Amino acid sequence: DPKSGLLPYKQVVIQVAVFKNKENAEKYIDQLSLKYNQVKFFIDPYKKASYNIVAGPYLKRDEATQFSKKLKAEGTNNFVRSFKK
Repeated sequence: DPKSGLLPYKQVVIQVAVFKNKENAEKYIDQLSLKYNQVKFFIDPYKKASYNIVAGPYLKRDEATQFSKKLKAEGTNNFVRSFKK
């Protein structure tokens, strides 16, 4: 969404969780934001059937991979993917 400053297909994000309930997704975003206040977490607006929590976006996959490794080391499973599929 250009209004959000996001460039579909040109950026990557780190997917950290998927929820069926929006309220639970928002609570998890709040928890992550408190722990990692330098990173933006949000619900992927392109995924309509569920609430996919992603971090980023990043212009370079290397930057995303670096933070992904940190999250994994601290117990948060995740994966790096293109922003829009």
